[in-house]
Amino acid sequence: MLGGFFVFLIQIIKTTTLKPYLSLYFILVLVLLSCEKDNNTNQPSGSDLDYCTNNNRFSDIDTFSVSDIASETNVLYGQAEDWQGNLVNLEFDVYYPNDNVENLENRPAILLIHGGGFINGSKEGWADECIAFAKNGFVAITMSYRLGWDTSNPENRINAIYRAQQDANAAMRYIVHNASDYNIDSNRLFIGGGSAGAITALNVTYGNQEDWNTFIPNIQVENGSLNGSGNNLIDQFSIKGVFNNWGATFIDFVQSSEMKPLISFHGDMDSTVSIDEGEFGLSGSRVLTNLLDENDVCTDFTIQLNGGHGIYTTTSGRQFRVDRATCFFKSIMCNSCDTFYSTEQVLPTCSNP
Repeated sequence: MLGGFFVFLIQIIKTTTLKPYLSLYFILVLVLLSCEKDNNTNQPSGSDLDYCTNNNRFSDIDTFSVSDIASETNVLYGQAEDWQGNLVNLEFDVYYPNDNVENLENRPAILLIHGGGFINGSKEGWADECIAFAKNGFVAITMSYRLGWDTSNPENRINAIYRAQQDANAAMRYIVHNASDYNIDSNRLFIGGGSAGAITALNVTYGNQEDWNTFIPNIQVENGSLNGSGNNLIDQFSIKGVFNNWGATFIDFVQSSEMKPLISFHGDMDSTVSIDEGEFGLSGSRVLTNLLDENDVCTDFTIQLNGGHGIYTTTSGRQFRVDRATCFFKSIMCNSCDTFYSTEQVLPTCSNP
């Protein structure tokens, strides 16, 4: 728009006594053009437009029904030895809108990781959340990972935490490498989970090999590298946002240049994974949220007062958490994210009337 105005202005200057001031007017117009460019930096671009339309996809209203959702189970994404030296198949289940109802060429994806203290639990435990995300328009994946450690020394659990990240990193590499098989937009990858799964999701987002080697000097020698386990794929991935359900991470892993938008749910009386500071130096949801807020990174935080470990876990509670996360992720993709905090169950309202 200003480009046309610039041409018009030059013609006027050439034919009037304003000609001596041509350079001044030229500078003024350049400034205006620069301002217009800056004002557009928050507008969605490219395939973001597919995610920011006026329909209710990626909102608190289901776009698809259960019958519209296809799934593939036990997809082998890698193999690795467990703490006893047994070779374990690493698998995931994937859920997505089927081809008969889908109208997007590529879809954002979320990897969900189950909890269980790094010693039990299964990928099937997060199938309901996967289906809910798929009904909202995502490709949703729930993964298995190696469980257990030598319990003769409780400090050995740190090896299980490390192995879980190795496996989640391998799953993310596989997802990116095979993105076209599921019409996944590999530039819009989200991650989340509950308890141990949320810890793993946060470690995937923030922890690299240097961080771990500084924290536990022998960790790589004992367990192998973070990105050299599970499979031999070398694909890179970047996380757009995290769905944190009563999780924690090592706060020293979190660098300002790496900070990602975070949506969290946590009980303030959680004695298993503290909302503040916990065992092994793990920092809970409140500590991490405060750090992100201080650095102007978008957060969405629901605390349940007097809540213990695991909140909003009924069928309706799970739906509430997924819907709130869906709206949060859409706001990230559409560059419209606003920080939110509540001690009550506030239903999301990102659907169009």
